[in-house]
Amino acid sequence: MARILIYAPAATAAGGIRYLSEFLARIGPARPQDQFTACTPVKFVEGFRAAPSNVRFVPVEFSGLIGRAWWDLVGLGRLVRREACDLIVATGGFAMPHPPRPQILMNYNALYFSPIHEAELRRRGLWRQRIEMKLRRAWALRSMYGSTINIVPTRACGDLIAGRSRRPIPGIRAIYHGFDPDEFVRLARPLNLAQRARLQSRPEGWRLLLASHYNYFRNFETVLRALAVVRQAIKQPIQLVLTTILGIGLRDHGYDTTEAAKLIHTLRLEDAVIMLGPVAQDEIATLHSLCNAVISPAYIESFGYPMVEAMGCGRPVIAADTPVHREVCQDAAVYFSVFDADALAARIVRFAEDRKLADQLAARGRQRVRQFSWADHIRQLGECFDECLGRSNAMVTAA
Repeated sequence: MARILIYAPAATAAGGIRYLSEFLARIGPARPQDQFTACTPVKFVEGFRAAPSNVRFVPVEFSGLIGRAWWDLVGLGRLVRREACDLIVATGGFAMPHPPRPQILMNYNALYFSPIHEAELRRRGLWRQRIEMKLRRAWALRSMYGSTINIVPTRACGDLIAGRSRRPIPGIRAIYHGFDPDEFVRLARPLNLAQRARLQSRPEGWRLLLASHYNYFRNFETVLRALAVVRQAIKQPIQLVLTTILGIGLRDHGYDTTEAAKLIHTLRLEDAVIMLGPVAQDEIATLHSLCNAVISPAYIESFGYPMVEAMGCGRPVIAADTPVHREVCQDAAVYFSVFDADALAARIVRFAEDRKLADQLAARGRQRVRQFSWADHIRQLGECFDECLGRSNAMVTAA
């Protein structure tokens, strides 16, 4: 029996919660011979139901970079010794730089390593965020150097991280996220009444879904500029559906939406943009069924889960032309140069006017999405666990 510590003290964002929930629900039954201790936020523990019998929770709370640094440097080491752990599995991109046991680090945040995002923060005059980004990148790299295996969700993400490091990063492994398209669609609930009413309040039209909270790297502004061009190019109504709310002075997850909100007013897009606000995860598949296509305009991603969800729902994808998007979607999407609104507009017009093309891409997406399975994800992680546990046993024997 191995004692494995799952270190996820900052799993509070929607993507992190979704992944950790699926991971913990599956890893316990897949390795019944092992005992797992999951170090997670208090709110995650309160919301997690039906934990496997071999998964036990240690809830934690902290605030800010200093609190997180204390846990990485001090709290984690104490927990490893107290629990007599054989292996550390850190899911949040940060961990111990000098762990007492083999450490697997999951590096799922490419944002800290993006030169484009750094330039965007400079353009917006966000100097504090730039400094924080550099500090996080430095700490993430130190955590990687101390890890036995570094897991990334795509090869392209691994290449980006390696390109920002001055020394080799040990044991980089690309393991795709898991996804079950049948379950995703089967378990979908109806869209809540208020959001459905908001959709139905607009005239029937061709709907493009951007399923994301607002963030500078999501590139909303390019999509809005493209939408203005599209409205001049075709007669049928075009609607952009957002799962956020944009407004002057309004922040979403700490990001100021003012620039995007002003752009909607300047381009007179008020009647073409439908802001639903956050949509529950188990209602996302239903929302896909009410839209014609999905756009993923981000200039940086580590994986791009919304594209996988779109393919699983049989929706064609328009994506920014980045290495990660190309790796994930392959020929199941059409691509546009990241900040080229005219090129994006041309792709949207083509989709709206060519049903055959949209159907072809949807069919390719249904095939492509089958490559992302939870069974493969858990199996590959298990192989990494076994490799590191062999080293852990050797360390104990040597001691």
